[in-house]
Amino acid sequence: MSFSLLIPARNAAATLARCLEAVRASTLLPDEILVVNDGSKDATRAIAERFGCRIIDIDLGRGPMEARFAGSRFASFPMVIFVDADVCVRPETFRKIVDTFEKKKADAVTGILARETVTGTFWGDYKNEYMNWIFSKRAGEVDFVYGSIWAIRKECLEIFNPVAHAFGTLVSDTELGLRLSRLGRRIILEPDLIVDHLRPHSFKSLFKNDFVIPFLFSLIVLRYLRSGSTRIRKRFSHASLGQVAAGMAVCASAGFAIVAFFEPRPFGFLSLACLLAFYSYWAPFLLSIGRRRSVLFFAGSVFWTPLDACLMMCGMMTGFFWGVCRKVGKWGIRLCLRK
Repeated sequence: MSFSLLIPARNAAATLARCLEAVRASTLLPDEILVVNDGSKDATRAIAERFGCRIIDIDLGRGPMEARFAGSRFASFPMVIFVDADVCVRPETFRKIVDTFEKKKADAVTGILARETVTGTFWGDYKNEYMNWIFSKRAGEVDFVYGSIWAIRKECLEIFNPVAHAFGTLVSDTELGLRLSRLGRRIILEPDLIVDHLRPHSFKSLFKNDFVIPFLFSLIVLRYLRSGSTRIRKRFSHASLGQVAAGMAVCASAGFAIVAFFEPRPFGFLSLACLLAFYSYWAPFLLSIGRRRSVLFFAGSVFWTPLDACLMMCGMMTGFFWGVCRKVGKWGIRLCLRK
């Protein structure tokens, strides 16, 4: 299959050269490479020119999905592969994508992040470990695409207005997957389709990321529940019911621990039970880190994982509250106008 490679890039000079070098080292090369330069103020455009890419200049600043949509209109071939500017493909990545399309009759294909990628920070490495662990369990037919690496038959691409907020459209790839699934399109997550994510998260960026994404997930659920067109599944992209239950356990544990200052015994035992339930759920993930990473990294992961679960639960609950209040507010305004 002939295919176009499309890379959305906004101020991506720090990683774009490594991304394009990895593309050039592929065993199967794209028929064209399009870099969507989304209002970059750094050397992004110059780097794309140096690698002989076709450059699409836009200035939207509304997230990578908007840039992907804008660039896809210029793609010349029947299949489009999307790779983020901070991602390095493996030599066999494109060949695996083409094989999956042909052998599994897919309309879209997505992959996962490598867990061993060294980003230079604990937070970046931990995020890669976490995302690899979560997505490697979703193999097969799914109802989402993962923005770092995915491909689609151009005729199947649906362009829409993503759920947005002051935080942006960070989960528009998940929303696209839901819409494609609703239309009966077949999306395959291929666990052997692994790429390296280079983003060196800081504590601040990871904290924001892990609050905002669950917040936006809640808005997606509210949008598509209202439409009545999407089935409720036990798994929703980055999260499963087990993860949600584990997050609730650690939130409850935190609450009980606070109350325990006033009534130590009963709440202290309940807090400990919640925390043990949480760690029993995440034990395989943490043990896998302990077998491959340093003792310091393992200790940091043991400490951060429950805090991260609490953060995600807070983001999710805040998103539901905000979305419901927004909807109720609109109903109230309409009711007042009618009167």
